[in-house]
Amino acid sequence: VTIRDLRVTGATGATGDGINATGVASLTLNHIQADANARDGINLSSLTGATTITDVIANSNTANGLRGTSLAAVNISKSAFTSTFNNNTGDGINIASLTGVLTVTGITASSNTGSNASDGLDVGSGGTSATISTSTFSSNAGDGINLNSTGGSFSGAVTLTTVTASSNSADGVLAINLATGTTTTISGGTFNSNAADGLEIGRASCRERV
Repeated sequence: VTIRDLRVTGATGATGDGINATGVASLTLNHIQADANARDGINLSSLTGATTITDVIANSNTANGLRGTSLAAVNISKSAFTSTFNNNTGDGINIASLTGVLTVTGITASSNTGSNASDGLDVGSGGTSATISTSTFSSNAGDGINLNSTGGSFSGAVTLTTVTASSNSADGVLAINLATGTTTTISGGTFNSNAADGLEIGRASCRERV
């Protein structure tokens, strides 16, 4: 299923998501704008196959910019245009659970400032590996990036390359439940002026703070 070249704005009511997709296989969202909706800009659940999100703007929603639950592999990127998940009352991107690879490239998830300590990117549980590059997660009310907020862990490597996560009200990057024996690689990046740590990485019993 492919959805492209679409704007959805101003959805109202208790179920007022801009886009809501459940039980879809291999979903592609390309050049989508989902803004100023009463719930999530984009709400995805129980998807199979790869979910590909390219050149998506999901800003100024009353809940999350993008929310995903029970996803497989997820790829969020910028190509010809831009991908932003800014100024939402919830998280910029909230992935409650996934079973595959998370890839994030060239996006911005900043200035999400709701009362529930909104993160730029929040992953609840699961995933085989995560690669995040050339992206900005700054000035959020919670963490810039939280990779295991409900205690689950990526089973494989976590790689951050040229990531900016600064001026957040908690950590720049929080990832404290990574699996034993996995590799975490951080190349370049800026993690300045966060209220807590710039980087808090490791297992719950063995943390590294910067």
